[in-house]
Amino acid sequence: FGAARDRLQQERRDAAVPDEEALVRLKGDKQAADQLLEQAHAALADLEAALPQADQARSRAREVVQQEASKLSNLEARLAALVALQEDVQKSGTLEPWLANHELAQLPRLWQKLQIQPGWEAALEAVLNERMVGVEVSNLSWTQAFAKDAPPARLAFYQMPVPAAARSDAAGLKPLLSLVQTSDPALRTLLNQWLGHVYVADSVSEAIARRDQLPAGGVWAVREGHLIDASSVRFYAPDSEQAGMLARQQEIENLQREIKAQQMIADEAEPLRRVLRLPGSRLLKRWCQRASVSRS
Repeated sequence: FGAARDRLQQERRDAAVPDEEALVRLKGDKQAADQLLEQAHAALADLEAALPQADQARSRAREVVQQEASKLSNLEARLAALVALQEDVQKSGTLEPWLANHELAQLPRLWQKLQIQPGWEAALEAVLNERMVGVEVSNLSWTQAFAKDAPPARLAFYQMPVPAAARSDAAGLKPLLSLVQTSDPALRTLLNQWLGHVYVADSVSEAIARRDQLPAGGVWAVREGHLIDASSVRFYAPDSEQAGMLARQQEIENLQREIKAQQMIADEAEPLRRVLRLPGSRLLKRWCQRASVSRS
């Protein structure tokens, strides 16, 4: 019993001696923690001071994101409406059953191959008339079979000619063909045959005043589609369900390009949308959590 008591007393004396190295290490850890805590408090104070301005910036950014998304939605709705209208016009025309009966409904129309400077679609329609919705065939002689079963509405068939050099223009006159864009030489030759005598004027008044400048057989065309030659003035008005097809098609293509560009803008704004979902209070909470960790 005495030996056990001596051993306990010795252990008691040993335990009372402080560990100087451990104490120095703990003091150093505490100083480092205090410095980190001060830095965290300073950062937290900076964030709190900047929070009102950040909230304003976030509100403005949210408005930008919403505006870009709204623009994209409106463009897509406009495109969908135009495409639906274009399809309805093509399907509801009086020619469609006849074309389907003769297995011609799937053939492309001339207007689907044309591009013209915006604003001049009506002029091109007025000059080409039923040829605007014409159906291309490889041999025009085949169409003589339709004489016994004529279409129920005006319809043109055309055959691509052999590409040829364009005729020279009358001096000082701007051809309507110069506003049409096509990379197909055969189609360019065909349009030159149909439009080679048609020139553009800014207004009916100008065209009437310049009738004497037209070459033989020449015609002035204005944006609205009215045609003026040396002996007549023909005022244009849409008179078939096919009118406006070219203008709608060009608007559809422009909208598709605009939607693609707007989608890129919306995609760039998407990371900002995710940031905006994190309120400023949560950002501050994160800094407070870091400060608490440093203090512990």
